[in-house]
Amino acid sequence: MRPILPRHDPDPEGRSRELAERRSEYTYDPSILPPFVLFHRLPREELFSLGYFTERLASSAELPANLVAVKLRTIFDPFDRLDDYDDLFTLLPRPAIAERWREDASFAEQRVAGTETRMIRRLGEFPDNLRIEPALLAGLLGEPGERALAEGRLFVADYALLDGIPGGMTDARVKFVYAPIALFHRRAGEAGLRPVAIQLEQRPRPGNLYTPSDGDHWLLAKIAVQAADYTLSMMAHHVQRVHLGLESVAMATARQLARRHPVAILLRPHLHDVMVQEELSRRLFVNPGGYIERLFAPTLEGSLEIAARSQRAWDFGAWGLERDLAERGVDDPANLPHYPFRDDGRLVHAALARYVAAHLERAYPDEAELAADVEIRAWIEELGDPARGTLKGLPTRLERAALAGLLTEIIFLSGPYHSSLNYRQPEYAAYVPNLPMALYGPIPTDRGPLDEASLLEVLPPQRAALGQLEIIKLLTDYQPDRLGCFPEDDPLVRVPELAALGEALRRELDAAEVTIGARNRGRAIPYTGMVPSRILNGASM
Repeated sequence: MRPILPRHDPDPEGRSRELAERRSEYTYDPSILPPFVLFHRLPREELFSLGYFTERLASSAELPANLVAVKLRTIFDPFDRLDDYDDLFTLLPRPAIAERWREDASFAEQRVAGTETRMIRRLGEFPDNLRIEPALLAGLLGEPGERALAEGRLFVADYALLDGIPGGMTDARVKFVYAPIALFHRRAGEAGLRPVAIQLEQRPRPGNLYTPSDGDHWLLAKIAVQAADYTLSMMAHHVQRVHLGLESVAMATARQLARRHPVAILLRPHLHDVMVQEELSRRLFVNPGGYIERLFAPTLEGSLEIAARSQRAWDFGAWGLERDLAERGVDDPANLPHYPFRDDGRLVHAALARYVAAHLERAYPDEAELAADVEIRAWIEELGDPARGTLKGLPTRLERAALAGLLTEIIFLSGPYHSSLNYRQPEYAAYVPNLPMALYGPIPTDRGPLDEASLLEVLPPQRAALGQLEIIKLLTDYQPDRLGCFPEDDPLVRVPELAALGEALRRELDAAEVTIGARNRGRAIPYTGMVPSRILNGASM
């Protein structure tokens, strides 16, 4: 199947019939999960293959054996020590983070190179709702706060999106949701960040500000930030921006672009299995009694409210890599020298941008060809239609450069960004104390002595911890493809001109991997979130 634009198609009537049939099969339903407009019924064309299920089940074969081994090992051993979390890895490798999860350096590193890397932002002015006395702030920083602020060396991770979200209950235990603000500082002449203060709630009050001098209370405050980070990352970025956002792209592509449209061919491997994955998510994750309700802190309604809040605030144009970095004030390495997600992500993003631009130059030799493309115009209109699409901030003018930018961001969101969210979880979240899905006790307001039992009152109990390990294994053990590598029967491989573009992309990605490898040898902790060989083509997991 060679790509062909609508006005050059020798069978326009057949093309019109194809699109009419697909619009009748791919239908929207606004009643399933407001404010999202999702597909009504999964089209047969989107079903998983038998091979997919076989390979995915095989990839998780060790999980049941590990669960049995854990239960046998702990049947006479109460879950009453922090070391008991190590026992969850009876047959599975223990993550390296288990050795350093308490450290401030590890906590700061996860803001720029962990599972969620898009929360950190540089402060332009001190927030009104973060109250730290100037003398205390100067003592924490080792310099006047005004100087650090003026020189762009203060950063914040603010979890305001979680404010007011109710905690749920699992196994008769109440779960707790915090909406903290974490303040970070970069010393002059240093590359990395260090945490200096955590306010546990959005509104300041006596007793809810924690600093490194608070000992184990500081550790609990960091755990509260980690839990907030995981909850927001999963519901706002992973579920809403990746999966639900890409579902709208997959729907509009199926309904408005014929299979042989050049853009449909370009996007196909990056949207493959997005819709069937959403069907599984509805049945296993966001349904009553599913993984989200059982393992994360909010009620199911609360988790969906987080996604809805994120949806209402989301501007797809502002979520593009470079614009997002600029708007968070972290685009310039002079301000934040150590930011592996940014630096490695730029290599992958640039390779994709050149690949997409080359495709569009081939499809549209000039702007007039693009202006005459009725299908691509209808596709963009549907993506931005509030009654059907979910994307805001789309190009207002149909020009090749703007279209290339939009397609690059779709592919980057689907492949590299999703992989950086999803496939880092075994490194950081499988060791539950480091990145818990929920807190099972409140952070103590008094600053009296704490023992291990006090920490365990807050951290997930054994059953919840095993559930967290289970969901991480299910989400991350199977890697069905690799960015830039396409099936042999795909037009991107079978059409020689397109195959040449794919080969050029793979060469660039290979070169990026060499560069990232060299960078990682110089980093205290290697960052693998943007290593091309570990990135999927799309969000099919």
